[in-house]
Amino acid sequence: MLTYLKLLILSLFGGLFAALPVSYSAHIAYLNHVTSFTEDRDQLGFYFAIISAVFALVVIFKLRRIYGKAFRVALTPKKKIDEPNLKKTCGNTVLGLLISLLPAALMFVPLPNGQLAMDVLLTLLQKDYLLVIASCSIGSGIFLFLAMWYTSRHYDRPQRTAKPLSVLRFSVYQLPSHLLPGISHTATGATALLLTDVEDLVIEREVLLYLAPSLLIVNVARIVRFILSGLVLQPVLIAIAAVGSLLGSILTLHLISKFNIRKNYLFFAIYSILFGALIVVTSFLV
Repeated sequence: MLTYLKLLILSLFGGLFAALPVSYSAHIAYLNHVTSFTEDRDQLGFYFAIISAVFALVVIFKLRRIYGKAFRVALTPKKKIDEPNLKKTCGNTVLGLLISLLPAALMFVPLPNGQLAMDVLLTLLQKDYLLVIASCSIGSGIFLFLAMWYTSRHYDRPQRTAKPLSVLRFSVYQLPSHLLPGISHTATGATALLLTDVEDLVIEREVLLYLAPSLLIVNVARIVRFILSGLVLQPVLIAIAAVGSLLGSILTLHLISKFNIRKNYLFFAIYSILFGALIVVTSFLV
């Protein structure tokens, strides 16, 4: 029963923080260390992948109309579309979605040790690498803070949707967060779009729109690889991880839809820095 509770805590907090500009992987790694849920690298990696995949599915479901409209209009002949700019906008969205899959594709690159690039993050989730995680969390907060400082002086001509070149920058910025726990997907994504003048009220939507597909692909691949490797599956634990992530994701997505999250980026930047410092201190105590 205690194991179930520990995993529920990990998955709930994972879902809660996945859509926020702080690292959910750092929270999962830290909570795993504090609660002593597991020291098995494969077991923790498997449930991390489930938490991540469920979050991505929730985002895709929430934004399903945008995905559907973009592909539907992009595939419709231009002469059948009443709004002249709609075809171009939806075409850019589809192109952006294809570009956003670049980080996912690179995670399948084999490494010299026989692993794939996607395995690096799972290895670093272990307690032996808490100082690495803490450093990445602090760096992620500083990076977001610097982006806010820069755009407060150079913010101009805000865009309602991210252009393909902006998504390319977004995808490049995403690479470290796929490899290093502690670096936030949404903080690096928001930073990329902040620097390309995406409008405040839609920046979180654009981040999640282009993040979810690649996150889903990578983590489904992780789950499949763990299953094929012979990992012992425990249906109850799998269900708990999925439900916890589902509840946390739904709650956070509901909350951030109610306010302008960019106005709170300073809070999240400071939080990431302080959370990294907390990991450093408690890693020597727990």
